[in-house]
Amino acid sequence: DPEKPDETDPAYGGVQINSPSDSVYDGTEHKWVPTVLDKDGKALTDADYEVTYSTDNFTDATGTITVTITGKGNYTGTVTRTYKITPASLKITTNSAEKTYDESALTAGGKIEGVVEHDKDEVKLNITGSQTEVGSSQNTYEIEWGTAKASNYEITEDIGTLKVNAR
Repeated sequence: DPEKPDETDPAYGGVQINSPSDSVYDGTEHKWVPTVLDKDGKALTDADYEVTYSTDNFTDATGTITVTITGKGNYTGTVTRTYKITPASLKITTNSAEKTYDESALTAGGKIEGVVEHDKDEVKLNITGSQTEVGSSQNTYEIEWGTAKASNYEITEDIGTLKVNAR
């Protein structure tokens, strides 16, 4: 029934429309283009339907992208499909270190894993943790994003401890 298309599997009037898949952010464009077939399995053309998108950003992790396919000419009805570009996983590890008090600052390194190739020259990890006096503290960090977007990443942390012991 063209008046009540089934949104999850619109086979009304024999028309078939495939479904998109979610993608993980990788710095490349992920613009899904639907395949629309008539009842005989023949591909329809843009003369038979129009496609509109809820965004013009198909690269960044921006949430749900809604695609609307609207029939025209001999085809009527509207079908929507949704997909997402999800954030890439980024892991920050800062090292632990320990020493006996000697009036100098204790520092330790760290690493960043999961920066996509597109952003490798932009994302910089700066380890900021420092412990001079007797005691302990977290080995903290800061990220410089450059032109990369923090929203394209989901960050997990493994934060080390800096410990200075009494003489």
